[in-house]
Amino acid sequence: MIELPAEITNTLLQILQGFASPNNEIRAAAEKSLNDDWITPDKIQVLLVFLAIQAAFSPDFTTAALSAVLFRKLALRAPPESNTVIIAKNITNIDKQTLDAIRETLLAGFLSERPKDIRHKLSDAIAECAQ
Repeated sequence: MIELPAEITNTLLQILQGFASPNNEIRAAAEKSLNDDWITPDKIQVLLVFLAIQAAFSPDFTTAALSAVLFRKLALRAPPESNTVIIAKNITNIDKQTLDAIRETLLAGFLSERPKDIRHKLSDAIAECAQ
């Protein structure tokens, strides 16, 4: 299983918590930070790994569900550097070793004790990694 540095995890957890905030300004700031700082060619892979880990293992089920949904959304999105009309997905543009680790993480989360709705979201994310 992949582990990310604590600094990266803490930064991304703060952004994720911003997405769950009832305050529109906080949510907008979280979305801006995610788009500007993390959905970039050099960081999208780290972001997908973080979201997979949180979806699979976060003890906070709101964080787990949000992570699974964001993972799927970002995995399906065209890569930041893509300027073509041809459909491309972020998940198909990460290296095989990282993709294998993401699959393993999501599967481990699916097989662990998780609420049914989280398991459904994890199965959706696993399906995206299998394509």
